[in-house]
Amino acid sequence: MDLQVSPVFYANAASNKRYVVNQGGMRSKKTYTILQTIIIKYILKNKGLVIDIARKTQAELRDSVMRDFFKILESFEGGIRMPNQTKTGLQYRINGNTVSFIGIDKPQKKRGPQRDILFVNEANGITLDDWVQLAGRTSGQIFIDYNPSEYFWVNEQILEKDSSKFDLIKSSYLDSYDFLDQWQIDEIENLINIDEYYYRVYVLGELAIMKGKIYNNYRLIEPSEYDDLFEDERFYGLDFGYEHATSLMEIKLSAEQVFEREVYHETHKLDDDLIRWMLEHNISQTNPIYADHAYPASIRKLRDAGFNVHNANKDVRDGIRFCQSLKRNICKSSVHYIKAINQYKFKQTADGLVIEEPVKINDDPLDSMRYGEFSHLRKRILSFV
Repeated sequence: MDLQVSPVFYANAASNKRYVVNQGGMRSKKTYTILQTIIIKYILKNKGLVIDIARKTQAELRDSVMRDFFKILESFEGGIRMPNQTKTGLQYRINGNTVSFIGIDKPQKKRGPQRDILFVNEANGITLDDWVQLAGRTSGQIFIDYNPSEYFWVNEQILEKDSSKFDLIKSSYLDSYDFLDQWQIDEIENLINIDEYYYRVYVLGELAIMKGKIYNNYRLIEPSEYDDLFEDERFYGLDFGYEHATSLMEIKLSAEQVFEREVYHETHKLDDDLIRWMLEHNISQTNPIYADHAYPASIRKLRDAGFNVHNANKDVRDGIRFCQSLKRNICKSSVHYIKAINQYKFKQTADGLVIEEPVKINDDPLDSMRYGEFSHLRKRILSFV
């Protein structure tokens, strides 16, 4: 084998404790490293094991963890024979072992049969009840990873209890420095100039308490509830990008509440790719789309393709204040949007002062949402709760 591994891999592979807790910052490769560990330590050296990899939603698993898992399998010299998928869905047979990818949004999955090995990815996205159900059905080692963006059940249930039962592995981008591009390093190190909270969590990998979270008034809903909704109106917000994502948000208005679904979130795509996708997925050419007018050529292309595109009102401060007044319902399939709204905050100085200016990190879905809602609804006289 000729694998690229970081020091974090050796720490994970060497641990024999019940809980292997990985607390780390941005691009520390903690998730990738744990997957490498599970493949090398368990899948290739054993047969008959039941291994579950869990995260908050199935959509998040498909978009990140599963992609990395199969990338690692392919990275072995000569490649590992691609696994056979079973009839039950995201379950695979590899070297005589069963590997399943579990979305906790499917309640029956966390209460499933006994497993040997468990990996809980982005653990601060699941509840204490989720954790109790998962851990109670795991006989062997449990790997956990997260960004330390808050004090949560890992601190209370593991790190503050018997130290003989866990290894805490802290990591930062410095642990994977040799594997990063210079632009990625620059992006991370620049956080020291942007926001104290983001610097502590995503650069240093240290626990910090968020101040100044922007949106709190929302609930998550099932895709079926979103699809079956009787809507008064439907409209869209669109934020263009390339290195940063192009984000298209679909927004429904019903009973003076907004219902939101992320329908497109892609990097390194051109206008023609977006238009082709919109036509293939029957995005309405009648309902209004409010787009970033800093890209007039892109707007012109969309209009030429028959879409009803308007220049968005991009006022940030007034737009945020308006959108804070709305009662919002977010479809659970909106993976990037949910992650972004949970992290979206005002800037915080080193001395703890909160400034009414949002941190511009992974905010593409938030911009597209604001373009749509502020532009379309701001002139209405509605009593939003």
